[in-house]
Amino acid sequence: DQQWLGFSEQVVDLVADLGARLVIGLGAYPIAVPHTRPVRVASSASSPELAEGLVRSTVAVPSGVQTMIERRAALRGLEAVGLWGQVPHYVAAMPYPATALALIEQTNRIAGLALPVGDLADKAATSRARIDDLIAQNPEHRAMLTQLEQQVDQEAEVNPLAEASGEELAAELERFLREQGGR
Repeated sequence: DQQWLGFSEQVVDLVADLGARLVIGLGAYPIAVPHTRPVRVASSASSPELAEGLVRSTVAVPSGVQTMIERRAALRGLEAVGLWGQVPHYVAAMPYPATALALIEQTNRIAGLALPVGDLADKAATSRARIDDLIAQNPEHRAMLTQLEQQVDQEAEVNPLAEASGEELAAELERFLREQGGR
């Protein structure tokens, strides 16, 4: 928790020395989402293009050293992105391979890589089945899951642009501004 600036500068120096063209930080956080829906990945990025297709989060949290590294990289002309996988809050104390898989897939997509995922898909399926069994045994847990599913589904209906592309957002903004022209 100390000397973030110096540490971040050293990380970016190393990135530059290695000739990397992109800095990617990975993390995860617990949030009220159901395990029965695809894992969403939120992002912070040095450019809108890097964040395209990812969750545009409005969650306000203290930033970490990863954000400082992204900022220092961007100031030196390096592209940088932080990917944050969402983990259902009720399983945050246990391994959740579905989020690890989603983070690797997004890293591959953004960086044009083909990092191996090993058996993460199988582990995610096994984890899902275990969680399904545990929840099925408790009416309160089933009710909580139903509520979370409805909440996530309603968010998707109410805010279809939450994961829209840059072009879709620009088109929506232009439409809005045209509509406001007479006011």
